[in-house]
Amino acid sequence: MPLMDYLWLAIIIFTMTLTPEQFNKLATKDDLNHLETKLKSKMATKNDLNHLETKLKSKMATKDDLNRFATKDDLNRFATKDDLNRFATKDDLNHLGDKVNSLEVKMATKDDLNRLGGKVALLANNVNDLEDKVDILAENMSELLTSVDGLAKKVDNINYEFTSNLVAHDRFEKRITKLEKQPITSAP
Repeated sequence: MPLMDYLWLAIIIFTMTLTPEQFNKLATKDDLNHLETKLKSKMATKNDLNHLETKLKSKMATKDDLNRFATKDDLNRFATKDDLNRFATKDDLNHLGDKVNSLEVKMATKDDLNRLGGKVALLANNVNDLEDKVDILAENMSELLTSVDGLAKKVDNINYEFTSNLVAHDRFEKRITKLEKQPITSAP
């Protein structure tokens, strides 16, 4: 039962046992107006709620904003460890080097092998660095998607709370208007 209904019920019960003079001392129209003024100064108006909604909309990410982030399909375009394992290893390159050298009449010199070994080592380091960066990127994207999901849920909660507050405000406003229109009568 709403607060104003309780107040009226209490007033009706008290008027049955009080004299009209005592009743008039309990609550006057000025007292109710003063109470209404106090309530209006503490409660948000439609303009306040509209201003808050506008402010929230300007600061919060929209669905279009969230769509600009990477999707799971975008992340699938990056190389995985399995993809990187399909590349040639150092042993594969050495074996390939042996095959090439056997086809040529000239034998590879020690300097040739050292250069090839250095390039293979550099390539292996680059592949390891790339694997580490891909792992970090995947973790960061997971955190980002979790944060975006949390933001979307908060936006939904704020919308529900805003609507609930707006409906409650309108309901109280109708009741106060109805009470203002009713004349205060004293009991016989």
